[in-house]
Amino acid sequence: MPLGTHIDTTALDSLSIGGRGGKETHIGAILPGWRRVGGALHDYELDTAEGTLQLELKKQANLQWFDVGKYFELSAQSRLIWLLFVVHDDGVVTLLLAVRLGDFTDFLCSTPKFQKLGWNNDVFQTAARFKTLYPALQFKVKAEVLSLYRAYPELFELIYSRQNTIANCEPATPNHALQRTAPRVTVAAISSPGVFTPSHLSS
Repeated sequence: MPLGTHIDTTALDSLSIGGRGGKETHIGAILPGWRRVGGALHDYELDTAEGTLQLELKKQANLQWFDVGKYFELSAQSRLIWLLFVVHDDGVVTLLLAVRLGDFTDFLCSTPKFQKLGWNNDVFQTAARFKTLYPALQFKVKAEVLSLYRAYPELFELIYSRQNTIANCEPATPNHALQRTAPRVTVAAISSPGVFTPSHLSS
């Protein structure tokens, strides 16, 4: 089931999330029924008829940093965590984008230009080793979320777009590479670009 069915976008027109500090309390208005938790990989949980959904909320204009030591050898359950990207322009929410954590890491780790930024198993393993020795250490790798959506819209579930800005966010040429149907590449075995299909597009 799409994540968007569990998100209330009605408050977004009046919501401002500018400045530092995450603004989790304000953003929480779009997550009715979700409970705040302190998970290692997620912020919120919601009990549904299909099971408990887990969600990590991330707020950015474009650039976002990820503590990739936490992504080494993700469990099957952790791969199902939803990443909800709240994209804003000077505090005004313009897009809500969702993707499963496993799909997100698989795709970036199977794409050469992101591998060069540190999205690869070697970096994840090294970061995880240092995090074991120094738990407070953060080993961060970047991704430009809005740019990623423009180039690979099929990777995401588009939950919300502000009408007067979405025209500037849609790619001029759709990318169809994510629509191929060969088996998924996983983080554990990244050696070539491979083929990828996000779970929300899978049958």
